[in-house]
Order: sequence, then C-alpha cells, then structure tokens
Amino acid sequence: MLKKISISFILVFIAAFPLFAKENVLETRCGWFHNPSPANITLYDRDGEWILGVQGRYQLKEDWEWPKFKPSEWVNTNVNYGYGCICMNAVVNHKDRKVISIQTLKAKPLKSCQKDPALKKWKSFLQ
Repeated sequence: MLKKISISFILVFIAAFPLFAKENVLETRCGWFHNPSPANITLYDRDGEWILGVQGRYQLKEDWEWPKFKPSEWVNTNVNYGYGCICMNAVVNHKDRKVISIQTLKAKPLKSCQKDPALKKWKSFLQ
C-alpha cells in the first residue's frame, strides 16, 4: 500500500512539475526590440509583448548588455531611440509578460523581423 502511494505521489509530482517550473526556464525569443524613450524597452515577438523596462516602474533587477546594433540594424524614431530586431535567451514571467533575466541578447538584421509573418502585426507599435 505504501509503495503504491509513493509511486502515485511521484507520478503526480512529475506530471505537475512543468506547471511550476515554467517561469524559470530559459527561452529563446526573437522579435522587435523597441526603445521609444528613456527606460522604456519592450520586445514584441510572435507570442506577444514582453516588458524589459517601464520608466518609473518595472526594470530588470540585474545588469544586462545592450544589443550591439550596426547602423543598418537600428531605426531611429526619436533622436537615438527607436527599434531593431533581436533574439534573446531569457527567463520571462508569462503571467505578467515581463522579462525577468537575460542570458544573451543578439542584434539581427532588420529583414529577419520584417520577413516574419508573425511580427507584421507589431509594425504600427514601432513608430
């Protein structure tokens, strides 16, 4: 009887573990990196909007390296502010749609995002 209970507990734990672990998993996310003004930074990808920073509110707790955009990979919309295309490996909070930590962040050619049909819906947000 005790053996059956132990096995049942282990099976339930294994089945439920992904539900609890999802928030701490490193994910690769690619899309539009938008920095329209100081301290406001968002990634728009195929799954939605991910907040990296909101002026006077949420900011990543740890330091992270800004992507190294070539001039041809960055579109200025407000002096030095604007947008580019990136891929990042990060931990995100799916409930709050916030980026919790970033392991790597790499600039990509603008065409990478422009050609992705799932990202076309965000074009109006980038102006």
